[in-house]
Amino acid sequence: MSRRRLLLGGAAGVTGAVMAAWALAADDSPVEWYKPATVSARTERRKRPLPSRTEQVNMLQAGHTYDVLIIGGGATGAGCALDATTRGLRTALVEADDFASGTSSRSTKLIHGGVRYLQKAIMQLDYDQYKMVKEALHERANMLEVAPHLTRPLPILLPVYKWWQVPYYWFGIKMYDLVAGDRNVKSSYYLSKKNTLELFPMLKSDNLCGGIVYYDGQQDDARMNLAIALTAARHGATIANHVSVTKLHKTAGKLSGARLRDEMTGKEWDIKAKCIINATGPFTDTIRKMDDDTVKEICCPSSGVHIVLPGYYSPEHMGLLDPATSDGRVIFFLPWLKGTIAGTTDLPCQVTHNPKPTEDEILFILTEVKNYLNPDVEGANLKPLYKECQTDGFLIEGAHGWTPTMYIRLVQDFGLEMEVAQHLAKSYGDRAFAVAKMAAMTGKRWPIIGKKVHPEFPYIDAEISGDGPAQMARRTNGRKVLEWQQRTVDCQKYIGPDIMTH
Repeated sequence: MSRRRLLLGGAAGVTGAVMAAWALAADDSPVEWYKPATVSARTERRKRPLPSRTEQVNMLQAGHTYDVLIIGGGATGAGCALDATTRGLRTALVEADDFASGTSSRSTKLIHGGVRYLQKAIMQLDYDQYKMVKEALHERANMLEVAPHLTRPLPILLPVYKWWQVPYYWFGIKMYDLVAGDRNVKSSYYLSKKNTLELFPMLKSDNLCGGIVYYDGQQDDARMNLAIALTAARHGATIANHVSVTKLHKTAGKLSGARLRDEMTGKEWDIKAKCIINATGPFTDTIRKMDDDTVKEICCPSSGVHIVLPGYYSPEHMGLLDPATSDGRVIFFLPWLKGTIAGTTDLPCQVTHNPKPTEDEILFILTEVKNYLNPDVEGANLKPLYKECQTDGFLIEGAHGWTPTMYIRLVQDFGLEMEVAQHLAKSYGDRAFAVAKMAAMTGKRWPIIGKKVHPEFPYIDAEISGDGPAQMARRTNGRKVLEWQQRTVDCQKYIGPDIMTH
């Protein structure tokens, strides 16, 4: 095995020499990733106002026949709704809980093409893996473009502790840049041991040879999910959260509609649809059995656990990749909301609405953390393992009038604290002004408005209370704040105040 690695390292080094000119062209200057969109049919905001949830539910009860009914309001369902409605199809989407209440709000927060999948494509000469990485890198660039308020480029450090791995990993990361082509975020580069420790002082220095920095994207996954759903609604889709499907209807042996239930009021009604899309993630077999209770289950649910560590475990603007854990997986350490996300695991599990991490999963991640971090110096999620895109380049709700300095106007016009203004701009984009108008007076000289829900986080009262078109948007953020507070309390009891399970 060691001989094979040595040969691979040597081959990578020879190939790397050919690419040296390209590598030397890379630097660590700031990433110029934001470019104001050119107004077009895809980027101009639709004049249609966002209906309230009550209006959306009334539309679902009006007896219309929809071209498409989508079950599930996660990232997949919201994306289907946006794609369908922009193709001119009459579209309805229902979600039994909040939008992004499941897997879509419990990810690693990365927008990436999959470095390890590219490694498999090269090592196994697998063209399908290559195509998957190529498409994912295109989508990464598209998400950074269409939702700049919810995304950002994130440099990720790959520490190297063996000299033969330097050319091996350098070549692999350069291939990642090459596959991205002109949609690459920024070129990767090599760092000496000294520079690596300056950027990531939490690393173990023993045997450290240096580091390789590459770029991927980071997103607010829950807000992205919601923004896509709201964009679909603005373009004509009928969407409603807390509406469940209790039964599927058939006509002449084909699906023709469903029985819906408003979980807020208990009211039930029937809806007609020519096509039904099952976008319920790990709960896909539940819907499939409504169609045919004898059907064989196809979903193999897997539990992916992240733990949230204090912010001093990683720099504020750089992540870290552990490319080879003790069991062969990869683990990320990423800055997020003043903390550090570490994960993820990948173990078979039972489907549940409220997955919780096991002690073994938490200890596994903590053990891997110790392997990389200086000695001076914790949520769970379920994921299912199972053409041309209409919405490529389509600006997402909140992106139309957003700029990187928009938060300054919020501070000047409304008297918001700067941290709160930055949070609102990143979470709501150009809709942050509508949220700020609903914020309560603080009774202080400064900030003038914006009462924080928790003193250590920038969430304010206006994101939780209120009614109207943005009700669904605010509910998601409000729920996130309250869940974060409760989980913090629960996990301090479990493993101490310095490490929180998210």
